[in-house]
Parts: sequence; structure tokens; C-alpha cells
Amino acid sequence: MPFGHFHWLFPSSKYTEGQLQVFKTLSDQPMTVPNVNLQSILELKLSNNASSPTKGAHHYFYLRSWVFTLDELETFLSYMTEEDSIIEEIMRWNDVVAQQ
Repeated sequence: MPFGHFHWLFPSSKYTEGQLQVFKTLSDQPMTVPNVNLQSILELKLSNNASSPTKGAHHYFYLRSWVFTLDELETFLSYMTEEDSIIEEIMRWNDVVAQQ
């Protein structure tokens, strides 16, 4: 499938410098991008049982996020690394925490 079908995923000339910086941070360190910054580049809308059905020829994505303080994230990562099998993503999260 040609990448042209995914042009809507990438920033265009209509984006501001601030929005382009959000794209860059999202690409480099996605865990550090707050929801309010995501809203500046994505059309995020609350979805629940009362939401309208998906319109034809539209794509909708489900996003879920959690906000942790650095201490909470360190506690969570400590718990996750107590297991014998540590997944690669946890190691990347540890790297992000180490940079903060």
C-alpha cells in the first residue's frame, strides 16, 4: 500500500511551529507528550455510549492515556521490573525516567 494513503497522519504546512514540535516530541519521546499537546495536533473527542456512530469513509482511533507523576511512574516501573521477564517497553520507559 503506498504511503500516500497515510498522508493525513503526518504534519503539513498548515501546522504551526508549536504543533510541529509536538509531532517531533511525539516521535522522539511519546511518553512525555501531555494530552493538551496531543489535542493541538489531533482532533481528540470524548467518546462514550451516547457518541454518534462512525461516519462512512472516516477513520477513528481509540486512545487511552494515563497521567503519572514521576514518583508514581518510578513505583510502577519498580513493580514491573520485579518480574523475571521484563518487556522491552518497560526498559524504554526506564530510560525516559532516567532522563528526567
